[in-house]
Amino acid sequence: MPDTRPSESQPSNGCLSKILKLVPICSLSPHYQKEVLRNAILRSYAPGRLVFKQGSKDHFCFYLLEGELERISDGKISSSLHHESDSSYYPLAQFLPRRYSARVKTASKILLVNKHLLDKVSLLQEQETAKSDKHESLQVVDLSKTLDGQAGEEDWMVRMLKSDLFSKIPTANIYKLFALMKPMVAKPKQVIVRQGERGAHYYVIKKGRCAVLQKITPTKPLVKVAILGVGDSFGEESLINRSHRNASVVAMEPCKLMLLARKEFDELIKKPALRSLHFRPAEAMVNAGKAIWLDVRFPSEYRNSSLRNSLNLPIYLLRKKLSELNQKNTYIACCDNGERSSTAAFLLAQNGFNVYYLEKGLQKIQN
Repeated sequence: MPDTRPSESQPSNGCLSKILKLVPICSLSPHYQKEVLRNAILRSYAPGRLVFKQGSKDHFCFYLLEGELERISDGKISSSLHHESDSSYYPLAQFLPRRYSARVKTASKILLVNKHLLDKVSLLQEQETAKSDKHESLQVVDLSKTLDGQAGEEDWMVRMLKSDLFSKIPTANIYKLFALMKPMVAKPKQVIVRQGERGAHYYVIKKGRCAVLQKITPTKPLVKVAILGVGDSFGEESLINRSHRNASVVAMEPCKLMLLARKEFDELIKKPALRSLHFRPAEAMVNAGKAIWLDVRFPSEYRNSSLRNSLNLPIYLLRKKLSELNQKNTYIACCDNGERSSTAAFLLAQNGFNVYYLEKGLQKIQN
């Protein structure tokens, strides 16, 4: 991981000019440049500081904007890099694990760019270019101005790509996903998804807001449990476990949505995002202290029979109590047959957790 102690600062005019010439940032449209740089970090390093170590892994692209670095391989200085050299316009040590260490020779400024986001935004750029015969010159983005503003038509895609879930999905899958999604328009108060019905699509909000409404029992009124906005998704739970919708989703205002059919959802999102384990390897991980059992059944089921040292967090409470789980831990979600636990694993993966689910559930454990 990069050293967290160097100070962070705003880019100078000279840095701004160079940033827009960095590869592949220079090939992006102004909108995508802005989104990539909104999530970038500019750090100042004193001489002698290590930027990254040989053999390390992280999710950043490092660019030298000012100063000079030394490349160190197997404890020996192999070469140096100055910010005026042509090589400084490309990421440092692109391959993982890092093939050399980078040590600051003179006071330097280095830009850290989220590699996952950069890769996926570059893919979107290629996709848009392929659809258009127009090749307009790129405009310069003025980073001295605020990067906040009203959501544009592309923001729903960028928000998706920035999510923890999509960092686990291969870039090729994302290309197919955007190509296969179909548009839908919803009027205010229109019911998009109805509780109790079978699910057939995965939805992403392109424009507007939607309310998630749930009826806990047939005799009680609908309760608003969440509000979703641009880039938010819904409908995945019933697709994952082939169950009925557990809530209704209603448009609060004129909305534009993008739909993905169940078959494509399974192939492009569910399969790469969900990881399962059979009981024996899962048990070995828990016994070695490398994972924690997370039982997502009802408390009554858990009290009747449960795995030793497991944590019980019913799936209906999972969204509300995510903050009670430690993201440094690895969790293995379990239930009776694997349906609820696979849904729980998907939800946790969406929120950046390292998670598996127990294949076939607790009922299939062979004693």
